[in-house]
Amino acid sequence: MKKNVIIASVVMIGFVVCGYFFGIPYYKNIFYINKNINPNIEASGIKLSIPQSQVVKVLGYEGEKAMCVYGYEYTYEDLGLNIGFRADNERVRRITITNNKDQIYGLKIGMTVEEAKVIIDRNGFIKDEKSNFKFNKANTTIIIKSLEGDMVDGITIEIYDKALIDKVY
Repeated sequence: MKKNVIIASVVMIGFVVCGYFFGIPYYKNIFYINKNINPNIEASGIKLSIPQSQVVKVLGYEGEKAMCVYGYEYTYEDLGLNIGFRADNERVRRITITNNKDQIYGLKIGMTVEEAKVIIDRNGFIKDEKSNFKFNKANTTIIIKSLEGDMVDGITIEIYDKALIDKVY
């Protein structure tokens, strides 16, 4: 009897430790995104970390699907929207807008890159060492797309997920 209690205790401790190291960081990350990042995204009703089924429900149809490095993406050409999903949990990990009705952190298509950089800086994002158009904050990245280098042609926001980047496919 005492042996069974010891074994059960060890198993329970193992579950608690695994939950802490593997579960809590994921849900803490989702909480952070929902509280701090998603309120700053106006992209046809799409937010980071929502399930693919909710994207289809909000937009009314599946976009043109293509595979990408960390999962797959839907392109909605008519909406000027591209949405990347994680392969392992089918949740939104990246949103790119190319239309002038949506915005991310107040960034809009058609503004100057310099105006965009001021807004990005004001929101606490730091310029990436390797790019003048990439900015990081916590586990989130904003990328400004500019064909000529002076006007914003596209804006991407994505979750930086080290687990995905380190994953071997």
